Amino acid sequence: MFYLERGLALDLFKDRFSIIPVKDYPLLVSLTEAFFYNCLGRFDESLVKLVFMFFYLSLLAYFYSLTKDIFGRYISALFTFFLATVPLVAEFGVGYYLGYADLVFTYFNFVSVTSLWLWILQKKKEFFYISSLFVGFALWTKLEGLVLFAANLICLVTAKFFFQKDKRAFLKIILNYAFFPVLVAISWYYTVFSSRASSVHFSAQSLPFSFGLIINRFLKLSNRFFQESLTFSRWNIFWVLLIMLPLIYFKRITNKNNAPVLLNLILQLFLYTVVIIIDIDFNTVLFNSLSRLMMHLIPLVILVILNNVFENKTAILARENKSKK
Repeated sequence: MFYLERGLALDLFKDRFSIIPVKDYPLLVSLTEAFFYNCLGRFDESLVKLVFMFFYLSLLAYFYSLTKDIFGRYISALFTFFLATVPLVAEFGVGYYLGYADLVFTYFNFVSVTSLWLWILQKKKEFFYISSLFVGFALWTKLEGLVLFAANLICLVTAKFFFQKDKRAFLKIILNYAFFPVLVAISWYYTVFSSRASSVHFSAQSLPFSFGLIINRFLKLSNRFFQESLTFSRWNIFWVLLIMLPLIYFKRITNKNNAPVLLNLILQLFLYTVVIIIDIDFNTVLFNSLSRLMMHLIPLVILVILNNVFENKTAILARENKSKK
């Protein structure tokens, strides 16, 4: 639509509501497609899917690059192959669901979380700003970016609050991290909510305050989650391995070097649980969206498994530094 209109139509939120299925959908993917059409010089729904294949390959390349420095190239190559062949990831990357924003969001999610993890461990500023930048991109890709933003902020607060003696410096870190995501997202979200274009499926009047209803929905969600986790035709065995990790590698899973990634994964799962439970269209989200939400997290799941099954260089380095002291 942006390509055909040669810009953002001023009556987007007025006369055209009836033809826009999701009125508050963030614009990054749509604008990227419009940019591609402009470069191509014509509208082509087939060729534009190359954009999504690029993000698929970028996810794999980044995963390999990240894990190669930690676990070595052979293990990294093996698990990059596993990620590439997770059935649902492949479907969004090169298969039936090619063209959806979910894989783009998965890439931004993974880069943001792991960059924050590397900054916490290595204190290199570039990782801090990359993480913040990609949170902003995620907010402009899907509404689920709000969950990522919240999870990253909680991880950041948890990591720095206990070690940052200067409270002003601590506050400065939080504000610096939040500045770009808020800046890039506020214009769109303000436009959406001020124009009452939001399709968010819950409100203060519709929250299920009944304790019994909340428990009932939680049990349904848990049951659906475990059913989905056991669907090897979608996920291979990675969600099952994640569930088994605390029983097999309890000491490693509590290692402080691995904690930021695991904490972020748990926080996103928890926040998604809350959002789904309070959604008006609970059953629709449960059966139509849960698998996509799980796909957003699958690279993190594989990284958590790697961190705990294999002895990584980060943990070895931490032990060496401790012994020197």
